[in-house]
Amino acid sequence: MQWTPTNNPSPINIDFAPILEESTFAFLANQDYLEASKDFIANIPDTINQLVVVGMGGSFMAAKAIYEACGSERPIDFWNSIDDHTLSRKLDQINPSTYFMIISKSGTTTETHYILKNILYKLDALGLKSEKHIGIITESNNKDLHRMAIDRGLNFCEHPKEIGGRFSVFSPVAIAPCLFAGIDMATLLASAKAAAKEDSDLAAQIASYLIATQKKELYLQVLWPYSDQVITFCDWWAQLWSESLGKAENLDGKKAARISIPLVCKSSIDQHSLLQHFMEGENQNFYLFIKTAEDNLLNMQCDANREAMQSKGFKQACLELEEISEKEMGKVFQIFMMAMYACAQYYRIDPYGQPGVELGKKILKQKLQET
Repeated sequence: MQWTPTNNPSPINIDFAPILEESTFAFLANQDYLEASKDFIANIPDTINQLVVVGMGGSFMAAKAIYEACGSERPIDFWNSIDDHTLSRKLDQINPSTYFMIISKSGTTTETHYILKNILYKLDALGLKSEKHIGIITESNNKDLHRMAIDRGLNFCEHPKEIGGRFSVFSPVAIAPCLFAGIDMATLLASAKAAAKEDSDLAAQIASYLIATQKKELYLQVLWPYSDQVITFCDWWAQLWSESLGKAENLDGKKAARISIPLVCKSSIDQHSLLQHFMEGENQNFYLFIKTAEDNLLNMQCDANREAMQSKGFKQACLELEEISEKEMGKVFQIFMMAMYACAQYYRIDPYGQPGVELGKKILKQKLQET
């Protein structure tokens, strides 16, 4: 793995080591979570050959990112749309070999419940028993999903209370689906744990770069993966960064620092759309490219794009992965979580919780009660 900044703003001279030592992310790759996930998967009937993961945001983003990066022996589909037309088409694909993994930390997520309600109707119409086709991952809190798991005798795995959805990469939320798919999660977890000690310098470099670009008032963070395998990883990072750091107040009760907004582009596809604006329009952006070490057309396009941007003096950095594997992805997830945490400590922002989304939830609840 190689990190290369180009036209780099002045680096931030700060000792990140004490900050990273405070991070608890190193301890989230817990062997108990792996064993709990194995037990959960073992309870899925042998007749099942297709998994559907249902969840929102952090409840499925990491699993999808790992699945798309590392390949699989068995197919997984990820459902998070409550558009009735999309959902109807997907429900028509249900058959006796389909299994649903319903994931929600709180157990009360509105969208997840809506999708689950429709799944239950469809299973009933097909004469299929829910206890043979549904598993639940949620907190043991006696709330909606947990209560349903108990009442219906559904397969159940506990969502760790101390881990928020977007931080759940190394918990059953991601481990269980990926184990079903045949992905080597033991290797991914071991790599993540090792990276917490061995790659803290790289995490500090990335954090320093992110802070330095914001000091230059570059507030659009363009993530540009040149591999389809890591597009969803970039989506995961966009959520982690935005929900963790986009806060109104800091820990001192003062106005929080302005934080860049992530935008995910797609390899050569967006060279034929957004690149024109980036190159000649008003540009308050910085760019983070992700590529592999492979010698192919896609990587040559990445290099050409980077050189064109370099000629314009644009601030950019490139993370080159030796390979896209369980070992490499374990490192990448850990390093980027540590980098985010270091930024949170630097700006004195509480990286947990997402109070900005609560008002919309409250208004929706009122609307639902009125119907």
